Formats: sequence, C-alpha cells, structure tokens
Amino acid sequence: MKNHKIEWVILDAWGVIYTKRNFIHSFLYPFLKQRDPHIQEEELYKEYYKASRGSFTSKDFWESIGFKEEYPVIEQQYLNSVSCLDDHFLEWIPKFKEHYRVALLSNDVEEWSKFLLQKYNITQHFETIIISGEVGFRKPSVEIFEYFLEITNASPSRCVFVDDRLANLKASAEVGMNTIRFIRKDSKTPFCSEFEVGSFQELWHVLLNDSS
Repeated sequence: MKNHKIEWVILDAWGVIYTKRNFIHSFLYPFLKQRDPHIQEEELYKEYYKASRGSFTSKDFWESIGFKEEYPVIEQQYLNSVSCLDDHFLEWIPKFKEHYRVALLSNDVEEWSKFLLQKYNITQHFETIIISGEVGFRKPSVEIFEYFLEITNASPSRCVFVDDRLANLKASAEVGMNTIRFIRKDSKTPFCSEFEVGSFQELWHVLLNDSS
C-alpha cells in the first residue's frame, strides 16, 4: 500500500464489525432449533444463500423454511436476539472517518442487514453501503467489488478491503484492491493478505504506519 495513498477503507460486516463470523451457526440455527427441533442447519444455509443473493426476500426465506405463519413476528424476534457488535468499532470509527472514506460491503439478506445497522445506530458511519442481497452479487464474486468501484468511481489501488475470509480477500485483490485480514483467533489457513490484524486498534495502526 505504500505506493498509493489510501482513500477508501471498505469493511466487511460479519467477522469484522460484528464479532461472529458465522451468524447462522451462532444465532439463526440455535434460535430456530428451539422452535423446530427437526430443522436442518444445511437447509438454512441453502435458503439463506438464495436470499443473500437477492433471489427472494426475507419473507420468502421464512416461508421456505416453514415459518410462513410466524412472519414477520419471528423475524423481529430473531433480529432482536442478535447481539454481536464489536464495541471497539464505535470507539475507533471516528478516527477512520477523519482520514478515510469508509464503506461497508457485506454478504447478507438486505432486510436483515438494514435492520441491524439501524439497531446498532451505525448506518451514518458509512459513506457507501453494499449488501449482496440488494445488488445481486455475493463475495467472493469479483462482480461485487467491481460494482463498488463503478458506483464510487474509486481507484482500486487506493482502496483497502478488510475481511476475515481469505476467499473474499483474494477476490478483492483480483480487481486491484489492497487487503487486510481481520481475524480474532489464530488460524492455520494459508496467509494471502498483505496484513493481518485482530482488532480495530491494530487496523488503525497498520493504516497509519503504512501511510506515513
């Protein structure tokens, strides 16, 4: 990154802003298992994938897994049960905004993502928000990163993408973005990013030192 002045810091949601990287396993499956002991986690992933690509709405998702009559109450109950915002994000995001344009780029159901952003009152921290369920592309597809570059008119060499998943980082690097892996625990997966950080404080110092 030293050869390019960074303009955009693009953050993932799950695993970065939110402390849990797999919310289906951590929240959705346990929540629904209490209501239907026979529900299969694999089925949730399959139907969620469709909704997070914009193939159908959150209402369609609940109907597809057998909770048509419970919607929309069950969706409100589920989303209100989710508690995973990284408190340090609120501490450090003002510093980031002083020096960079900050964006959110996340795989999620459009309605769920917007609900959580409003729930935690963090929408205003992002100049641009791209949700897979809204635009029809999911990471690690390069199309979602190309879409970001198109709507912002940003130069990829002046963007740094922060994510916890290696496949997503590789895809962003393919379009020319700089990458930082955000990982809270040790991992045995191959290193592929320019930097690895474990907190927003570490992320801030990497960006600060690299621009100095």
